[in-house]
Amino acid sequence: MASLIPDFSATRRVFSNRNFAIYTAGNFVSLVGTWIQRLAQGWLVWELTGSGTWLGAIAVAEFLPTIIVTPITGALADRFDRRLLAVIGQALACLQAVTLCTVTALGWATPELIFVLAMIGGVIYPLVQTARLTLIPSLLDKQDYTSAIAITAVSFNTTRIAGPAIAGVVISTLGIAPAFGINAVSYMAVIFALLALKIPKFEKKESESSGILSDLVEGWRYMGRHPALGPLLGLWGVACLLALPLQHLLPGIIDTYYGGGPEMLATFTATMGIAAVFTGVYMAQRSGARGLTRITIIATLFTGVATAGFAATHVEVLAYVMIGVLGLFGVALGTTSQTLVQTAVDDSYRGRALSVWYTVIAGGQALGALILGSFAELYGFGPPLIAGGIITALAAVILFPRRKRYAAILEQS
Repeated sequence: MASLIPDFSATRRVFSNRNFAIYTAGNFVSLVGTWIQRLAQGWLVWELTGSGTWLGAIAVAEFLPTIIVTPITGALADRFDRRLLAVIGQALACLQAVTLCTVTALGWATPELIFVLAMIGGVIYPLVQTARLTLIPSLLDKQDYTSAIAITAVSFNTTRIAGPAIAGVVISTLGIAPAFGINAVSYMAVIFALLALKIPKFEKKESESSGILSDLVEGWRYMGRHPALGPLLGLWGVACLLALPLQHLLPGIIDTYYGGGPEMLATFTATMGIAAVFTGVYMAQRSGARGLTRITIIATLFTGVATAGFAATHVEVLAYVMIGVLGLFGVALGTTSQTLVQTAVDDSYRGRALSVWYTVIAGGQALGALILGSFAELYGFGPPLIAGGIITALAAVILFPRRKRYAAILEQS
C-alpha cells in the first residue's frame, strides 16, 4: 500500500523524461482551451433553449459518435503512426472551434447548428484521444504508467479550474464567441508539442485480421472476454451511464436549483477540478498497478454516493461538498481504469483495447446525459440522478468481494 506521506520520486522521474514533459505542457494549454469551449457551449445552449433535454442532446452530439468512431480510431492506431493521427485530429478540432466562433459571432447560432458542430467535434475527438492514449507507451516505461496517467489527470483537472474561470470572465465581459476563439488558438500548442517529440519511428505490425472491421470486433471481443477487465468495464460503464453525466447537466441544475449564471457554473466546475487535483497528486506518487483494482471499485462506489448526494440537496454549501467528493473519486476512477487497461493488455491490442475503454467512458456519459436529461424534463433533475447514483454504488458493492481475484490477474506487472 502506498504511504500516506507523499513520495514524489516517481513524479520526478516521469517529468525528467523530455518527451513527456513537452507533451504535457502542450496538452495543458490545449486543455485550458477545451474547458473554456465546453463551458461556453453549455451556457450558450442553455441560453438558447432553457432545456435539460437540449443539454443532454448536445452532450450526446459531442460524445455519442465516440461509440461508433473510437473503435475505428483504435484499429487505426494499431496500424498507423499514432503521432501523425494525433496531429491530424488536433488540426481538425481547431477548424471546428473556428467554425463555432464564427457562427456565434455572426449571430447564426441555433441549438440545431450547435448540435451539428458538436457532433462534428464528436467525430474528430476520438482520433485525438485514441492517439493520445496509445502514445504513452512510446514515451515511458510500464512502471511509470500510473504516475504518468495521474499527472495527466492532474493536468486535466487543473485546466478544469483555470478553463472555466477564464471562460466565466470572457463570457461575462466579451461574450461567448471569443471563448470559442481562444480554444481554436490553444490547439497550436499541442500540435507543436507533438511535432517536437523524439520517439521511435512507427513500425507497422502485420494484422492477423482481414480489415478494420475485423480489428474493431476483435478489440471488443478481447475486452469482453478478459476475466478481469470485462467485469470492471461493465462497472465503469454503469458509473459513466448513470452518475458521471451529472457534470454535463450542471448548467441546468445550477440555474434551476440556485438561480445561478455562468460564474456559478464556473465555480462548481472549478471546485470539482480542485478536488480532482488532490487525488491526481496522490495517484502520481504511485509506481506500478498494485492496489488499483481495490481503488477503482471504491472510487466507483463514492462516485455514485456523491452523485446521489448532490442531486438530493438544494443547500448550496452541501452541493459544493458533494461536487468536491465527485471530483476526488471521479478522477480516481478514470486514472485507475485507464492504468489497469494500459498495464494489462498486449501492445498489439493496445489501440483497440483503449478505444473500447474510451468508448465506455465517454460514450456512456453522452448516452447517460441524454437519458437523465430527458427524465429531468419530466421529473426534475433530482430523481433520475439520485436513482443513477444509488445504482452505481450498488454495482460497486456487488463487485467488491471479487476484487482480490481481479487484482491477481491485473496487478502482476
